[in-house]
Amino acid sequence: MTQQAEPGFQGRTVFISGAGSGFGLSLAWSFAGRGATVLLSARSLDAAQRACDRIRERCPGAQLYPFACDLTRPDDIRAAVEAVSAQFGTLDILVNNGSMWLPEGDFHGTSDDAIAAVIASGVTGPVLLTKHLLPLLERAPAADIVNVVSKAAEQGFLAGGPHEAFYAMKHGHAGFADILRARLKDRIIRVLSLYPPDFENTDPFGPDWGRVRDDEERRLLNAKNLIDTIHFALAQPRSCYISKIHFDGNHR
Repeated sequence: MTQQAEPGFQGRTVFISGAGSGFGLSLAWSFAGRGATVLLSARSLDAAQRACDRIRERCPGAQLYPFACDLTRPDDIRAAVEAVSAQFGTLDILVNNGSMWLPEGDFHGTSDDAIAAVIASGVTGPVLLTKHLLPLLERAPAADIVNVVSKAAEQGFLAGGPHEAFYAMKHGHAGFADILRARLKDRIIRVLSLYPPDFENTDPFGPDWGRVRDDEERRLLNAKNLIDTIHFALAQPRSCYISKIHFDGNHR
């Protein structure tokens, strides 16, 4: 089944990190379906290209461009930005979505490399990606930076599930977004941070997309709800600056 472009983001260029699968793929599909030119990045070019191909099957004519960008590797980030700069003179929306997941477990037994990679993916990666893409955002008439953080970054939230390093990483991402918002307040760039709890991230092309599930006797936020919230915030006039969105909800 194909999807016709809905109004909303025609003429705007969006860069999404971590778009090869999961929530990033769903988010890229949603922007493409609303007329945006979408730049998808993933750890490998093959993964980004596969994501583009899947979206294009449902959105014929969608403007999709794949880029390799491993957020744990500064050289990869610089190379991706150089490629984007060579093809596009400006950027309207940056979505810092990509990060690695590390589940709760044996803290002492977790390798140093695994901890370093998780923190790099969600702190160093977004910082460097934003730093290098900022000149393109500054050329846009009105730009937005969206940070998909996590409820794990809220003070006092200590629910089980993520690893200690994941909590540290998300707090770092949140702090970066806060200082970035303050430093960019005099420019025409809004900085939005979202703090979702656990959410169902079903295949956007499958029959369960957007369906509310009652498994485990509790309802979880779903990816469509989160995407609709992002689109709502970005669609507001510049006089309506939504800086943070916190969600209450259940957890696994």
